[in-house]
Amino acid sequence: NVRIIERAVNDIVITGLTRTRPSVIRKLMKTKPGTAFNENRWATDRRRIDSTQWFESVEASSRPTGEIGKFDLLLDVKEARTGLFQFGVALDPRSRLAGSVRFSDSNFRGLGQSLGLELRQDAYGSGLSASIDYVNPYMDSRDTSMAVRVYSRVNNYFTGSGLGSVSPTDDRFDERRTGASLSFSRPFREVYNASLGVSYESIRTLNI
Repeated sequence: NVRIIERAVNDIVITGLTRTRPSVIRKLMKTKPGTAFNENRWATDRRRIDSTQWFESVEASSRPTGEIGKFDLLLDVKEARTGLFQFGVALDPRSRLAGSVRFSDSNFRGLGQSLGLELRQDAYGSGLSASIDYVNPYMDSRDTSMAVRVYSRVNNYFTGSGLGSVSPTDDRFDERRTGASLSFSRPFREVYNASLGVSYESIRTLNI
């Protein structure tokens, strides 16, 4: 009699989390406790966790459990800062000043969701530009993701002879684009991705 015992994962222990919720990390991993261990799948799980850029370091190891064929997988992580606040001033070829403020977080509230807020105002008086972007990549156990975008922004168009050029022949106008979009996507068969979305946009010219 030859008894074959397949290596199995007893438990996955995650340490070092200070902000990210353990349930979010477990959604990233296809390796589950109580299942047969697959080295390629575990390597893919580690790469997926690294690619989020939520962590400065991710150390993986294992430990025996005392039961033949079963062991624990260990992940020790060190969290990185995922929030970013930016502000700046720009000068375009029409010598118009514009100021902008942007906040983004790729791990909003430790839930693995992305949030971006941006405000921009130029000195020409075309009004405030604003946008909100939100992505939830882990809506369910099948990796369904949702992306939402709402915006109202001003685009500047002009023709002229260069920086600081102001002449009667210069053509310029502004355009306000206001809209929103909603999309869903889901992977299947590990190599394909299906998506469905809807968008709306209204375009209005200004300062002709």
